[in-house]
Amino acid sequence: MNGSSLEILESEMAVFVGQMKELDKMLLYKLSRPFWQAFLNLLGKNNMNDATCLVGDALPPEGHSEAANEPFLWAAIITFGGIVKTFFGDHVTQADEMVSHGPNCTTKIFVSSPSGVIDVFMKGMSCFAAARETGQKK
Repeated sequence: MNGSSLEILESEMAVFVGQMKELDKMLLYKLSRPFWQAFLNLLGKNNMNDATCLVGDALPPEGHSEAANEPFLWAAIITFGGIVKTFFGDHVTQADEMVSHGPNCTTKIFVSSPSGVIDVFMKGMSCFAAARETGQKK
């Protein structure tokens, strides 16, 4: 199995996000910021001293406030925040968020999107790990 360097992906995402803003493609700009912040978190950069929290230069706290009125942005924050939590082993928090939001909250928004599939897979992994860790069914 071969992948791409996170450093390269992060720098390309930074360029892409900047281009979307310049071109006034605001939906793509907003949806790309959580993805870019997830890359930064996975690299240990710009994450407000908590790698599992999707807040930093690419997605400042006000980006989370915007999400209240933007269902696609909200779903992107939930999806990519969940991926980061799963990668860093914060399975209990990820499982608790899945319970509070519902198991298919993002797939209703990301219909037929790879993001929805990834989200469901990561939530399943975290629920399994959280159940093993806490002894409680999630």
